[in-house]
Amino acid sequence: MSRVATAAAVALMIVFAPIAGAQVKAGGILTYESDKLLTLVSVDPISQTAVLRGSDGVSLALELPTEAQKMQHAKPGALFRLHSVESLGFEIERGGIAGTFEDRTAALAPPGATPSIELVTVKRFAFNVQAVDKTRHRITLRDAQNNVSTLTYVGLLQGIGEIAIGDTFNLLHIEAVTLEMMPDQIQTSR
Repeated sequence: MSRVATAAAVALMIVFAPIAGAQVKAGGILTYESDKLLTLVSVDPISQTAVLRGSDGVSLALELPTEAQKMQHAKPGALFRLHSVESLGFEIERGGIAGTFEDRTAALAPPGATPSIELVTVKRFAFNVQAVDKTRHRITLRDAQNNVSTLTYVGLLQGIGEIAIGDTFNLLHIEAVTLEMMPDQIQTSR
């Protein structure tokens, strides 16, 4: 398992840990992992944003932490490997309060190692269950701002049949990204 995948799994456990004491009725995690080779288009030192482009022509703007000084001095045309892990988890518990939580962490490679940045963004959304239609496989949820949404679920969500009005539906989205300069690019970027 990569460092990013490990970070995503740890983040998932940390965010669900405070609610782990609650009576959990159901839960699950979906994960997607990908690798791409990207070319640096530009780095804006004022906004601390790097623009990279894949071989498919799709551009990606990445906000750099202030500590990423080597990246801010990289030359356009430098090649980077992007490894990303995206996880979506859910948990249903009795009772609870609707709300949101977001946290972002950044880590740089140690001095002397291949320049890289690891960014992990964790978002947790908690909704109160307002209605359950088990025949049509639908649940209606209300967020902290009193917005109401109805979801249709399928067999992917094990144990969801036990959901009831008043339960809390916790949704967790984790995005972990590692951007690593290709070793043969390090000397040309200095």
